[in-house]
Amino acid sequence: MDDEELSAHPRASGGSARGRHTSTRRVHDILRASISSGLTFSHDGLTEEFLMRELDASRNSVREALRMLSDEGLVDRRRKSGTSVSGSILRMPLNDMVSPKIEGDLKIRWIERRVVPTTRFIRDALQTEDSHVGMIEHLFLLGGQPVGVRSLYFDKNHDIVETPTAMNRRDAFKFAFSTAMGRVTTVIEAKICDDKTSRVLRVPLNSAILVRQQTLYDIDDNPREVDFTHFRADRLSIVEESLAPLD
Repeated sequence: MDDEELSAHPRASGGSARGRHTSTRRVHDILRASISSGLTFSHDGLTEEFLMRELDASRNSVREALRMLSDEGLVDRRRKSGTSVSGSILRMPLNDMVSPKIEGDLKIRWIERRVVPTTRFIRDALQTEDSHVGMIEHLFLLGGQPVGVRSLYFDKNHDIVETPTAMNRRDAFKFAFSTAMGRVTTVIEAKICDDKTSRVLRVPLNSAILVRQQTLYDIDDNPREVDFTHFRADRLSIVEESLAPLD
């Protein structure tokens, strides 16, 4: 089979010999992204027959994708009443915790605050020689369900008070430190969930989770906060918009 024949074959464009998509992964990607972006579905919008027509997909790929979404807690499948969206996904801007779209649904609960011994990493990040730093732990709830837990470290002499409502990072930084936020460094990694975190986030032990480490600086480039946020990987999408570089 030459290149022209290969490119014309249905399987070359991601379909089957009958022209339909048979990839569960691609069907799952589209449906999960639809839920993440807040699209609503009518009662008929999540039936196998409708999705097969809408996505030009095989029944097996649609059925398996819906099963995966059900296992993730995003849809509820009932024999007589059909399939409906039952969960939500936190859309997190890369360098901002709360976007305006979800501020009303996201709740932040303080679960711990104390002074803890520091480490070389924290001392270097905060540019301090203090032997102890302040630590606050937050639980993030979306629709009443835990989606993340954050530990943040800061100068123990600074009195951070609880914000009255969920805020974006810039507003929360100014509220906490009485100065504007400057730059932010961000590192995102995948790791295995420990026992305590798995209980807090309500996921099985050793589940894969996403960890975002950030250092927040003020406008004078003084580091004010180092934090580690552990997110449920099944309830998070990371959003970033950027312009293409100019020639």
